[in-house]
Amino acid sequence: MKKILILLLSIVLYNCSSDKNTVDETEISEVKLTATIIEPIKDRDLSFYNNGAAGIFEDPTVKKKLKAKIVLSDDSNSKTNLAIKWRSNIDGSLYEGKPDNNLESEININLTKGLHKIFFEVYSNNNLLIKKDSITISNVIKLEASNDTGRSINLNWSKYEGNDFISYLVYGNNSQPLAEITDINKLTYEYLETKSLIEKQKYQIVVKTSSSPSEVIGSNIVEIITGNFIEFQYYIPKMIKDAQRSKIYAIVAPQYSSDKADKYGLLIIDSKNFKIESHILTNERFSDLDISPDGQYLYLTQRYIDKLTKIDLSTMSVYNFPTQTDSWGFHKIEAGNNNVLFCHRTPPTSGATGIYTINGANGNAINISYNAYSHGDIEFNSKNGKLYMGESNTSSGVIYANTYINQELKIEKNYPVFPDGVLYPEPFLFISEDNESIFWEKYQLDLGLQVKREFNTKMIAASPSNIYLSDLEKVYNYDNLSVIFSYPPFPLDDNRKSILFIDDNTVITCKTYQPNVLGEAAQTYFFKMKI
Repeated sequence: MKKILILLLSIVLYNCSSDKNTVDETEISEVKLTATIIEPIKDRDLSFYNNGAAGIFEDPTVKKKLKAKIVLSDDSNSKTNLAIKWRSNIDGSLYEGKPDNNLESEININLTKGLHKIFFEVYSNNNLLIKKDSITISNVIKLEASNDTGRSINLNWSKYEGNDFISYLVYGNNSQPLAEITDINKLTYEYLETKSLIEKQKYQIVVKTSSSPSEVIGSNIVEIITGNFIEFQYYIPKMIKDAQRSKIYAIVAPQYSSDKADKYGLLIIDSKNFKIESHILTNERFSDLDISPDGQYLYLTQRYIDKLTKIDLSTMSVYNFPTQTDSWGFHKIEAGNNNVLFCHRTPPTSGATGIYTINGANGNAINISYNAYSHGDIEFNSKNGKLYMGESNTSSGVIYANTYINQELKIEKNYPVFPDGVLYPEPFLFISEDNESIFWEKYQLDLGLQVKREFNTKMIAASPSNIYLSDLEKVYNYDNLSVIFSYPPFPLDDNRKSILFIDDNTVITCKTYQPNVLGEAAQTYFFKMKI
């Protein structure tokens, strides 16, 4: 009988001890308050994993700010009777103490790497748990992103330290991963932009593991713009580079002669720092521009205005010379050797006009060519002293090589030879910087207009040392025409694009758009890209 009583007493004592331990982990419902972790908010971030998973994804190298708030619903409860604890399922106790006078608690703390469940707990003065709240923080991988190329995003992240690794999933603004990497030591990925150069996009690395936790194991989410660009609210029909001064000069004028704008003029961009330096001569509506072979002067023309503008690029002093074209003005200009300017008079809609030679020092007319040229473009080669003219606005266009001897401009030869011609060629040609090749339509020609190569596309730019070529869509190896990269999608669809190589490794493109809606502003983007 005595043994039975001792056994019953032991059972009672054990049950009392168990109840006490249970109370310590169970909220006391009689005490009326709420305890909420308010920073970080538990669904602050959205991972692209699994079609979108809310959570908190942190950089493990950064201190965490944890903040919680208590709200009493029973005035009889004294603030001084409450104690609080912060703890982590990985790091254990983070802080113990009292809430502040506003019944809030804030701590700043470093957490070890891992998927943390953080608890905020409120206790009574006799150490009974009243209320708790929790959040989960993915504090696993540090992700960094850079846009050094201006056309791609380079992602770099820290190594996952768990022993359950399967792969890294690379996400970028989409629920479908950009890539899956199964090598735990491969910690970089270059994303070639395919969506937008001007909008911020989010990226994250998610770790796929064999343990399959319910929470996402992911890096911090980074947000970055791919493009290095300048936005400008006017139409840009043409731009040229000044390699001596690391400048770009661009004409500001509507696309069509009938369109008007509140500003015109010349835009000057610092190509090294890639910033707009100035917008000058805003009342002048220029049609073309060119720099003298010695790099000292910039010359500009206007359609339907008998005026030629000259800018001293050392001082930015501006000089204007009157011209005599019966108010037709000039639509094209090329600066030749010995202060000679070649100016193509503005042609009528259907027709051809002559090329004027003008003294660049004083604006005096030297001569007018007897030959008439149909619209098109002109380029002067300072090496051989010849002017090349590619026609446009004709069903049988050709390119001419013109000599300038004894103050007379004469056609030396043309390509193709009559009766052949190119059907409605573009009003564009360019000469390589070594002055050895002319690019017109799908042809690369030598200085004598012999075809060196025929492409399946129209090249519009070459790098200074003839390492790369570019058409409107891609950059190619100069020699074998292998594709180096394709241009990312630009923000404007129906537009004009021009391209400059400011050095052998850097391209500046200009995308400009003129709406057909009266009064709607034009839009231009300049993009700087590394090869």
